[in-house]
Amino acid sequence: MAISEELQEVYASAKGLTYIETLELVHPRYPDPVRWCNSERSWTFLDETGGEEIYFNAYPFRVTLPPQSKDGSQELAFTVWNSNTGLERAIDEVQQYPDENFEATYRIYLAREFDPPAIEPPIRMTLTDIVATYETFVLTCTKYDVLSRAFPNEIYKLDKFVGLFR
Repeated sequence: MAISEELQEVYASAKGLTYIETLELVHPRYPDPVRWCNSERSWTFLDETGGEEIYFNAYPFRVTLPPQSKDGSQELAFTVWNSNTGLERAIDEVQQYPDENFEATYRIYLAREFDPPAIEPPIRMTLTDIVATYETFVLTCTKYDVLSRAFPNEIYKLDKFVGLFR
């Protein structure tokens, strides 16, 4: 994951420009993506290709990074305060399709309108669990688990790996 120089500067200093975290939830059966930015106001940014404008509604959420461990856990938890998020409606409409998951995209932008993401590529995950309380939704998303994947993950053939020929 490449972090832009400007974002590195924002992380290293406490002055000037800030960054905006965004979360996008898309389901194949739900027509409207749920898009939030962790800001006091809504923002319009560009997608990672720089071609499409994406509008994010201002909505507070907290990101909990995965713990550092040997088990290969790559789960991000998003705590969203439960107040007219639009998520309830989306969940109600898609709950009859349990085999199809929400896809989540986590992006970080510099606080400038119409900028592309400051982290390339964005973090794409699958929503694996939703816990709803009276006050919050906790959305657990996971990335592809590299540590649980069999090695090698492809068949070594001589036409691709010519150095294996003896």
